Amino acid sequence: MKRVILVIALLAAAAVFSCKGEATIDLKCGQNAKELNIAVGSSFTGKCPANCTGGSVWGTDTYTADSSVCAAAVHAGLLKIEGGTVRVTMKPGLKEYKGSEKNGIKSGPWGSFEKSFVLEKKQ
Repeated sequence: MKRVILVIALLAAAAVFSCKGEATIDLKCGQNAKELNIAVGSSFTGKCPANCTGGSVWGTDTYTADSSVCAAAVHAGLLKIEGGTVRVTMKPGLKEYKGSEKNGIKSGPWGSFEKSFVLEKKQ
């Protein structure tokens, strides 16, 4: 009996440590990554609703943490107006962010900011 309990405990521990799934967060239009308080180096899956292009966006390719995640994803060309999911990875802040206009979204330039994020298409 002890052996069965030990095996079950070991299997449960292995399952916990091998779990590599990221949290999926249902984002609101205009919601930024800073509000979520995600640590630098961590990633999450952001699910954006349709027609979610509002909110401030600062930067190009790397965005300030106070940028709208969904609008930045449209700006980056990873999402269209229909919405969808993107992988968001938190990064250290940059000394400067370049603005640009892409995919109908205008991002502004910004100076130094304490935290950033980058986006990837979620497969």
